[in-house]
Amino acid sequence: MAEIAANKNSLSPLKFHLFSLKFTPFKAHENDYDSKGILNSIFKFLDEERLAHRAFVVDRNRNKKDEESRQLFLVGSSRDLKAKCFKCSIALLKTGRPLLVKSKDAFSVKPYDESMGSIAEQTHFFVDYSTENCIVCVEFNSGGPRFSDIDHYLLTVAKEKLGIAKASDYLCFMNQPIDKTLAELKDVMSIELKVKPAKIAQLDPIVQSEYFSAINTLGNKIRPSFIRLEANFSSPGKSILSKQVTNTGANTMATRLITMFKEKPQNIDAFDDFVVKYKTKDGADGIFNLLSGKREFLKLVDWSELKNTRHWYELIKEDFDSFIATL
Repeated sequence: MAEIAANKNSLSPLKFHLFSLKFTPFKAHENDYDSKGILNSIFKFLDEERLAHRAFVVDRNRNKKDEESRQLFLVGSSRDLKAKCFKCSIALLKTGRPLLVKSKDAFSVKPYDESMGSIAEQTHFFVDYSTENCIVCVEFNSGGPRFSDIDHYLLTVAKEKLGIAKASDYLCFMNQPIDKTLAELKDVMSIELKVKPAKIAQLDPIVQSEYFSAINTLGNKIRPSFIRLEANFSSPGKSILSKQVTNTGANTMATRLITMFKEKPQNIDAFDDFVVKYKTKDGADGIFNLLSGKREFLKLVDWSELKNTRHWYELIKEDFDSFIATL
């Protein structure tokens, strides 16, 4: 038997990303609700559900016959009136493939005992409503709910349960604003992307048909876990003249995709990696990295010390307040 020694003093990296969220009310409620009012109504309803020992469960993939169930429910929320902030956590139920548990003292696995309950992944998030828009700080949990899940969940409550909002829009804050990338991009040097074939269906239909139909066909035929594409448009070591266009098609593709991320940020979750290297109009090297380019707070944490949502909020409060002050 192999002994597994755990280092209880080790710290784990934890990232938080930032988004701006806006709701659009139904026409009948345009004079009654703004985004903050809609947000307050959503959490008031969810609080009432929890007080009644109920949970409002939303399956994000309920209308997608080829997708596994993606059931979400709010675990808890509290409102800090002084900070004008909601402190929340949301869970994703794990379904599909049978779950396994690693033995405590050996490198072996056994089926999870479902009599104990269902496995769930939890993501913490905080919504500041002190400014004109609702600003959301979200823990990055690769196996749990993403921001697009949170947006979908809140909108479903507002639209289907309360009947007060018909749509939502959000913006992902980047270290370099997308508008700046689009303004300075001249010649695309390379495009690298990694995508799971099953997620291509999430993309904007026009972009999907123009650039990903072949990948989708390949995915359906051989069913890989993911597909990685790397396209280079220059020879190593060769300089690019300022008036030379490396590849008009590549420039168009990169511009279309980056614009899509700005206008419809829900498409971001379809990619596990997306990097564009390019020359700027001034001849400098530029890079757009969809994932590592996000504005973030990085914390080193001891998981045993994060016992409740208040502890999670204390991790990011100073950074979050400073960010809000810049808006």
